[in-house]
Amino acid sequence: MAEASEEIKIIESCKKKLIEKFITNPDFFLQELDMHCYLYSELLRSPRFTCQSEMGEISFVHREYPTNLIYAKDKSKIYFPVTHPTRGKQHGKIDLVILDTADPKPNERGFCRIKHGIEIKFEARHDVSYYTKDTKQNIFKNIYQDYRKLTDKENEIRFKHMLYFVKGEVTKFKVLEDIEAHIEAESKSYSGLVDVKLRDIYFTYIEWNPYESARIIRSFE
Repeated sequence: MAEASEEIKIIESCKKKLIEKFITNPDFFLQELDMHCYLYSELLRSPRFTCQSEMGEISFVHREYPTNLIYAKDKSKIYFPVTHPTRGKQHGKIDLVILDTADPKPNERGFCRIKHGIEIKFEARHDVSYYTKDTKQNIFKNIYQDYRKLTDKENEIRFKHMLYFVKGEVTKFKVLEDIEAHIEAESKSYSGLVDVKLRDIYFTYIEWNPYESARIIRSFE
């Protein structure tokens, strides 16, 4: 566990740099992909997540890494697992992963075990009128999609991380309580989820708007 604790400290330090960059210069990031790349580059700076082999340097940090499970979307555009990949049905993708250095061999699906899975969402809205009660549901749905991929037990992701950035004026809500209640309600319809609460994963909500101080809310200490 000491090894995992050290890795989490490194990851949290890299996430902190991304959060600070967003809060101090929110226009630095145009889209979510920019945030992926920023955090990816910070993680690569740590020698903890690379090693040397006969073929040269190997990185355990990767973007858009496939999940074990294959997903489709229902009428509400919520992910659910299916058995075989077909058109419109494919392996989920985790925004950023750090593979398990202690178990680097691929499984029967050809994928390596994910030790740390990191999902990032970025909502940028400049039209204040956009923020109605539907905005909150949109935020909840996006968070649930990522939560689903991270916590499906067959995906075997050991440590789960989520970052949700919002730029603009937002209808206020109780972030942790409301999101967790939404996840619990959605999860009743599906089997296969690990019994993981939002407070049991490394979830951080970051909200910036030009009228108030930034809000940073974490599900962990």
